[in-house]
Amino acid sequence: MTFENTEVVKDTEDGKTIRLDLLVNTASGERINVEIQIINQHDMPERILYYWAKIYASSIHSGQPYTMLKPTIMISILNYSLFQSEIDSFHSLFHIKEKTENFAWSSHLEFHVFDLSSFMIQWRKYRRQMMKEENKELPWLMMLSVADYRVKKADAELLSELEEWAMDREQVREALIEWETLSAKKIVLFMKQRQRSYAIC
Repeated sequence: MTFENTEVVKDTEDGKTIRLDLLVNTASGERINVEIQIINQHDMPERILYYWAKIYASSIHSGQPYTMLKPTIMISILNYSLFQSEIDSFHSLFHIKEKTENFAWSSHLEFHVFDLSSFMIQWRKYRRQMMKEENKELPWLMMLSVADYRVKKADAELLSELEEWAMDREQVREALIEWETLSAKKIVLFMKQRQRSYAIC
């Protein structure tokens, strides 16, 4: 996996420059864009479609055939329900398909939406069952949900479950250690800033 520049520059003078959260190339030739949105700006479906179009179009250059266009996968991690009245699942997957026969137009377009708010509701109700299902997405969704930015603290119960989950999963354990290290650094930085402000007073 290689990381790309997250700024997609406008291709015309009056075009729109976009800045992505994360854009990577995989060894199999896919381009994956991950967008994280905490507050609902009420434009996510249109924004993700626009981002996909810009990323997909930029995967080839002048003179190259369209067959060189790369499959582009969009992953949206949201802290709110994007399709609240349509679906209860915390993971939705979208393709463009023929209406009657249900076959895909192309394998080059794939949209994933992860709803962390729905995940937390289901986790609190069915966590024992979910832990038994060996869901590969589960520990990563737990890690993304463990910190509540609104009250600026971690969910102790969820963190405890995550640490238990990580004991026999190396990648999860490494990510959790890194997350805790970054969190500790932020706390130290915050304390230093407070000390400076008291010194000024």
